[in-house]
Amino acid sequence: MSIGIVLETDRLLLREVVLEDDKFILALLSDPLWQKFIAPHSIDSVIKARDYIRERLVLSYQKGYGLWVVVVKELGIPVGICGLLKRDYLDDVDLGYAFLESFRGLGYAHESSKAVLRILAPKISTGKVLAMTHPGNSASISLLNKLGFRFLYSYQKPDCKDIIQIYRLEM
Repeated sequence: MSIGIVLETDRLLLREVVLEDDKFILALLSDPLWQKFIAPHSIDSVIKARDYIRERLVLSYQKGYGLWVVVVKELGIPVGICGLLKRDYLDDVDLGYAFLESFRGLGYAHESSKAVLRILAPKISTGKVLAMTHPGNSASISLLNKLGFRFLYSYQKPDCKDIIQIYRLEM
């Protein structure tokens, strides 16, 4: 495996983010569904995308978790992100994922999430993985149910006015 590759599936590679992913990260964070369902950002330039990579994505790796870039092997291009995060306001790690619009509905979120859970989640001492989604994000809710997550409770994130739903998977 190449340096930075975290895991591999039949169709995908999950690797660490690098500064050269700036245009991809800019496109992902600018996506209307990211803005609506995940978090609105004022990242509107390649420079701000690089800052986001340095200050948010790369720093999370130092905690032993993080979102990895999902690359379609056949195309050799990044199409999304997927991984585990440890947020200060949640007791357990949570699964996170997002994909560019033209790569949704192709099974990449399911394939990458399943691989992350299979390979990385067993290393979690609590045996629990959380996931959060906006109540209006039916595609995300469907994926979480397919992966075996069950609705736990609704929650208001400290940095947001929206209510989100918390799901849990017992490993």
